[in-house]
Amino acid sequence: MRTTSTIKLIIIRLCIIIVLSSSYTYLLADPITITGIDQTQETCNLSNGTLLITATGGAGQLFYSIDGGTVFQDSNFFEGLQSGDYLIVVTDGIACTEISTAQIADAPEPLLNISYQCIDTLNAATINLEPFDGISPYTFSWLGPNGTTYTSEDLDNVEPGMYFITVTDALGCQIDSSILVPTCCVLDIECAIQNSTTLQCINELDEIDLSFQDQVSVANEDQILISTRGITINSACHTIIVQAFDSQNSPQSCNNDPLIVTREYQISDGAYTVSCFEDYIIEDHAPILITQEAQNISHACNQDINARLQEWIDNIASTQFDICSDPLTVTIDPPNPQVNYSCQGSGSVNVTFYLEDACGNRDTTTARFSVFDNIGPSIGCPADLDVIIQQNSDLDQIDTWLDSTSPFDACGPVTVTNDYSEIMLSDDCEASTSVTFTATDDCGNSNTCRANITIQNNINPLINCPTSLTIECGQSGDAAVSDWLNSALGESSTGTMLSVNSDYNPAALDQLICGESLDVIFSVSDNCQRSNFCTSTIMLVDNNAPDIICPSTIEIEALGQNQINEIENWLLQVVASDQCTQVDLSNSFDPSILNDLCSAEEFMIQFVAEDQCGNSNDCLGTITVTKAPPSISCPLAIELDCEDPDLDQKISDWLNLAEANNDQSNLLVVDHDYLSSNLLFGCNEVNIVNFITEDACNQIAECVSQIRITDSSPPTINCPDDMTIDLVELDYQATFDTWQNTIAGSDGCGNFDIVYNDQINITFEACEITEPYEYTIIDGCNNTSSCISNLTVINEFNISITCPEDITVGCSHPQTSAAVDGFLNQTIVESELSYMVFNDYTFNILNSDCQESYDIDVIFTAEDECGTLADCEASIHLLPDMKIYIPNIFSPNSDDLNDAFTVYGNSSLARVITLTIYDRWGSKIHEASDFPPNDSSYGWEGNFNESEVSGEVFTYLVQVLDIFNQEHTFTGSIQAIK
Repeated sequence: MRTTSTIKLIIIRLCIIIVLSSSYTYLLADPITITGIDQTQETCNLSNGTLLITATGGAGQLFYSIDGGTVFQDSNFFEGLQSGDYLIVVTDGIACTEISTAQIADAPEPLLNISYQCIDTLNAATINLEPFDGISPYTFSWLGPNGTTYTSEDLDNVEPGMYFITVTDALGCQIDSSILVPTCCVLDIECAIQNSTTLQCINELDEIDLSFQDQVSVANEDQILISTRGITINSACHTIIVQAFDSQNSPQSCNNDPLIVTREYQISDGAYTVSCFEDYIIEDHAPILITQEAQNISHACNQDINARLQEWIDNIASTQFDICSDPLTVTIDPPNPQVNYSCQGSGSVNVTFYLEDACGNRDTTTARFSVFDNIGPSIGCPADLDVIIQQNSDLDQIDTWLDSTSPFDACGPVTVTNDYSEIMLSDDCEASTSVTFTATDDCGNSNTCRANITIQNNINPLINCPTSLTIECGQSGDAAVSDWLNSALGESSTGTMLSVNSDYNPAALDQLICGESLDVIFSVSDNCQRSNFCTSTIMLVDNNAPDIICPSTIEIEALGQNQINEIENWLLQVVASDQCTQVDLSNSFDPSILNDLCSAEEFMIQFVAEDQCGNSNDCLGTITVTKAPPSISCPLAIELDCEDPDLDQKISDWLNLAEANNDQSNLLVVDHDYLSSNLLFGCNEVNIVNFITEDACNQIAECVSQIRITDSSPPTINCPDDMTIDLVELDYQATFDTWQNTIAGSDGCGNFDIVYNDQINITFEACEITEPYEYTIIDGCNNTSSCISNLTVINEFNISITCPEDITVGCSHPQTSAAVDGFLNQTIVESELSYMVFNDYTFNILNSDCQESYDIDVIFTAEDECGTLADCEASIHLLPDMKIYIPNIFSPNSDDLNDAFTVYGNSSLARVITLTIYDRWGSKIHEASDFPPNDSSYGWEGNFNESEVSGEVFTYLVQVLDIFNQEHTFTGSIQAIK
């Protein structure tokens, strides 16, 4: 408000400024009023309290102090303050001042009470935790024995040991403490068992009860059984499990140094273990003393072997005794020993003698009973043999004589052989030979003897007369008679040719007339004056026919030219003669035979020659019709593999190699009997193929070749894929069988077999075992192929892991690393085996100066000693420090650029609580509340009372909320420019 006056004074109390000039002008300012003081308390003694002072009035910019006016600042927001009282002074540029006071409270640090309570009958306790004075809610981080971690407030059923706890309240204030959980229960046992028990034999000692050989106790069975041994359980923390073990000393003698067996009963309740002992003294523990080892013995085979064997057994058994508990029980193996003969008369048997005393102590001795044969058999030769041969069958008595020996052997059968070689009859009247007989027993021992054979030959010589001789009259018969006489044959009984004599007289032959005959006597003698004779006849006849010679065979072509001329010339070539008369010739040729030569093979033509005495002769001439057969050429034999992919094509090409021609060299069609469906497959199978061709006269030519099919290619085998079987499966055997049934094989030639091990090797102790399984395929020709598959058998134990809950922390917060450490150690693992826990978190990925929020996903993995894995995932949400930007100028001119004034910030700026605009007089001209940052639609567009403002400077007050739920206040000036 401006006025003109003549007043000339300054009123300081009302903050009035009077400036003298050509007229009197004064400026009246409103007094400064502190309208509000907002504070946040200090937490965790971290000097993190704040003050936000709101004031109005004054002239121009206000300045703020919280130390009574010593230090001023232009911001109305103070941070990093400790708890306590503060004197607030607000002033402007003309020294108008307003004073007030404020107090920053100190938020209390958390405290806690911690205690434990033992659980009845268990060596375990419950830990109770009571936090107070902090700001809830609280978070808890426990570290127990063996690195065990917990995140709950109270712990239940935990083992004795030291436990460390860190409690963090809602403001991030922490307190650390610890508690020692002592042992809550003990195992108290009284061993009142008998110190020692004396037994005669070790077999009187009772076996350890099966209940003491396992690791469980059903219905307190172990505690009940142990009470019968004089052991009393006064107290225990858990179920009693008892195991028993035997140990013994090493005595050197029998009576003076007994065997002492100590039986230890090991009693455990899971927390403690106590042992009780009892001794058993065994009097007879010494091994049997063999006074004399069984001795090998041999006997000749001509004795009573069974009696000698039994006598030998009885003698060995009777020489043994025991120094502690005679007599001994003697058994033998085999129970009924029999000599195993390598030959009839030579053999052996091994006998093991088992010696056992009354206490079951045993020993053995072994020896051999042998039978030998080294004496040859006896043999008696037959008497010398004299044979008179009247006929060949008389030689049969030699075979009877050779079989008449008399051999003998006391141990077994005898075989008799001889060196007789058949006597051949000679021209001598008598022959002899010596024969050696050999007798051999079953073991090769032998003896010999000799005898003689004499043969006298009394068989007459043989004579063979010629058949009757006929001589043609008018011809000279001297040569014929001479030949006829010389054709008589004489032969001795041994096959030697002998001279034959006759009583033939040539003069007697000359006196014969036609039709008469002459008898001739033939005789023969050998050198032993044995003789024989026969008679034959010479006859004189006159019946000779003329001689005739037919022409040689003529060949004519079936389809040739001038066949009739060739035949007529051929007919003229017949020749006939007779020594006495003229000869007439005729033939049987008929020209009509030439009408169908293609179906004819040959024609027989009879030629007849007849003399004038009625004697005739004929001959046959042959006209051969030549139909030159076709020629055929087979392909050479071929050998192919049955798995040749081009087998059919190669056979087809091979069949086409056959060729055929007729007599005119023209190609003919060749057929064959090959059928692919009849092809024989095998290791070396031969298939015979017949080829045939036929010419125009139906003449056939054939040839044969062969296709040999071999199999040298191994069959194909496809192994199952490598397989892993978990023994947790209820029916792993079925899984194994199904896996093996996937083996597949093939062979292009025939059948095949697949050989493999169909048994699964199981072990329940190992975590994992891998066995190779070899599969071999064998075809009918022993071609093989193999492959190997691996079977892995695993015994997968259960393991589970529970991740910690997701956490949200500030990038630059001083407790972020500790919070992350606690987060990483809050997993819970359940496993039957020892295990390790690891994660993929690395500290170098933590950005303490982050500008935007981001997440770190952490995978936690638990792995037991068998390599079984379990994992889970949790996240760390990291938030940056809040960054805020408030412009000091904007241009509300509707150009879509900086048309509105609003608040900007990063992702840690959650909401704008209020945005208030004041004019230079401190009047509120715009206010907006509860809207998101970075959105100009919620900002001030430079309007006031429906009018636009421009060029003026305004004051703003901004209150915001960050994502940590902390409030912040900002003030400043903003100018609107068109």
